[in-house]
Amino acid sequence: MKKTQIITVGLLIGLSIFITCRKDTEPQPQAMANKPPVAKAGNDTSIILASCISLGYLNLDGSTSFDPDNSSIAYLWTILSAPNRSNAYISESKTAKPSISYLIAGQYNIVLTVTDPSGLFAKDTVMVNVISSTANGYDLDLTINGMYHFENNHEDCYYCYNPCCYYDLSYIDYAVGSFSPNGTINFYAYEEADSTTANPGHSTYFGLYTTNNNNGISAYGTSSINFKKVFQSGGGSFNGTFTPTSGSALNCDPYIFTNLAPLTVTGTMNTTTNTITLKIKGKIYF
Repeated sequence: MKKTQIITVGLLIGLSIFITCRKDTEPQPQAMANKPPVAKAGNDTSIILASCISLGYLNLDGSTSFDPDNSSIAYLWTILSAPNRSNAYISESKTAKPSISYLIAGQYNIVLTVTDPSGLFAKDTVMVNVISSTANGYDLDLTINGMYHFENNHEDCYYCYNPCCYYDLSYIDYAVGSFSPNGTINFYAYEEADSTTANPGHSTYFGLYTTNNNNGISAYGTSSINFKKVFQSGGGSFNGTFTPTSGSALNCDPYIFTNLAPLTVTGTMNTTTNTITLKIKGKIYF
């Protein structure tokens, strides 16, 4: 009887040790690892400036960024790269939807950084391409009505160097036309003539400009039209070209008028009423 009890007790002790050791070797459940957030700065985009001297403005959107652990995230927007001389500024840069302003033509790379409460972070970059208003130009179709003042080339000396140059058609003035989106456009033209027999010459200069809304847009250049001959033939219809060589578009692109196709010019001159009408067509850059 005692022998049986001893064996039973030994079995119980061994089973107890086995169970105890088995519990110690089983894997224990662990806490889930914190995951970093996901940054989404939005799609790359392009905007076109309204005019040669205007600055751009854009709303940014990083609201689709998220944290896989459903924790709150902090936002920070910064400008990684920008065109030279840019003074771009991001307002409320620590929000999901800030705005960036004072954009000039060129490419901007803007970085969104999102951070979770434990300090894990992620970044995403959005590219903004700001296009100058002069990139495509305007298809100009402008009718100009004005008056002209003719001066005899032997009576009114323009400047008194040798050889002397004179005004022929001194000015087309009080001339205006309307062209959307720039509104009222003023026009002038004048001619210079070198009347010496040794080196006769003739040049006609055109100018388009406006000061509406303080834009100061303009285009200046030369024309192939000889108004002196039109006047001396008693007026009537004429045609020619206007080749812009400078203007306000130079503030946006210094080469905007290089190799620009001349604008076409048609019109009529009335020598009785001293009035003139011009129609100018073609691609122009303001």
